[in-house]
Amino acid sequence: MTLFDLMSTKVKKIQTGAELFFCVALNHYTKEFLNERLSLEGIHIAKGISTQPWYNFVVTQQDGIIFDSSVKPVEELKPYKYKDFYNKINIDNLSFDFDENGSWVFGVDRADINRTIRMSGETKLNYLYILAKWYVLNYIGQQNAYKNKTAYVWKKMVFDNGSYSIGRDEYACIIILKKFGNQWFADDRVTVNSNTEGAEDLEWCAYCEEKRMRGMMPGYENAYDAKEKREYLTKELKFGQGDVVILFQRKQTKNNGDVTKNLIAAYPAVICKIGKNDITLSYCTQIETLLTRQHHVQALRDKGCRGARSSMDPRKFNMVPKTFDYLTIGIEGYSSFENWVMIPPIRDDSTIQWFKDVNGVEFQYELDTIETIYAVFEDRKVPYDKSRFLKRYFSNSKPIYDKIKDGEIKKV
Repeated sequence: MTLFDLMSTKVKKIQTGAELFFCVALNHYTKEFLNERLSLEGIHIAKGISTQPWYNFVVTQQDGIIFDSSVKPVEELKPYKYKDFYNKINIDNLSFDFDENGSWVFGVDRADINRTIRMSGETKLNYLYILAKWYVLNYIGQQNAYKNKTAYVWKKMVFDNGSYSIGRDEYACIIILKKFGNQWFADDRVTVNSNTEGAEDLEWCAYCEEKRMRGMMPGYENAYDAKEKREYLTKELKFGQGDVVILFQRKQTKNNGDVTKNLIAAYPAVICKIGKNDITLSYCTQIETLLTRQHHVQALRDKGCRGARSSMDPRKFNMVPKTFDYLTIGIEGYSSFENWVMIPPIRDDSTIQWFKDVNGVEFQYELDTIETIYAVFEDRKVPYDKSRFLKRYFSNSKPIYDKIKDGEIKKV
């Protein structure tokens, strides 16, 4: 059985470690329920994944995935046996519940066996087996419905921690499959109920995990030097002066190696200068259009906030310049424990901004990260390389901000 047969999506390359692990899990259940091994023939594996210590274990499993002839074990890797790769007894007996919408729910609070699964081995990998079992059973239901010429509605999958705080990278692989690489679950078929402590950095944890599973973001002992970071920025990412990035600020202590839970803030920034030993950025701390800021300040004034009456002029908008030594800032995956990290913008979080349509009527609109950056930068007249930004992120679409300005979107 090919990946296309199973997922109805053409894949040329396995782009993330999470995708490779998910395929291992899919293979387990296609063998169990369909008596077929999963074939990835004709599909390559992204650079970096083969550097991981578990790579040979995955590609040489007996009765495992049928890989393309180009996928071979790496002689340089040390022998590796992952005893907790997957807890067979627990996962094959996991407990699914169903919510009022018919969605499958894996609830940590709902059964002792589920709590055991959560605490066994690598939780993030166990969850991929849960996801794979849900997927293959839905696939079987869909195929049976097709044979019987009846309709089939895919049951959604919900991961719910209940009262338990979310672990550091507990849902990293699930979010990687939704947000990064081939984005197999970019739709709403799979959701994480993150209304608990620890949820604020879920996507950042996933971002870091995705890089680490491709051999990036090492520890202090293997940190990247200035030349490596500069060349990665300019030659691999192809970013230059005037390009837009997201600047993350992180907080850490000398005794804490957990860099994924210490995110303080994220700012849109513009590259001003790329030097030999340092880089200068100009970043935005106020991510609001003028009209949004006016509504924000007015709301504070209505509540009687004194400072809002005098010091908070909505028209004031400043970009903050800052020069970083390359050793103090990470460049996307070329980072380790720096307090600052810059990455290309990704469409993850959203903001609510105020706009005025061509008829002068004010209304609110939800924008993703990239749409927000464009709207704020255009509205506030921030100097940046607009043409490169549009080419990179809007080659086949028109920004919401421009649609509103041109009368294509109005208040309903």
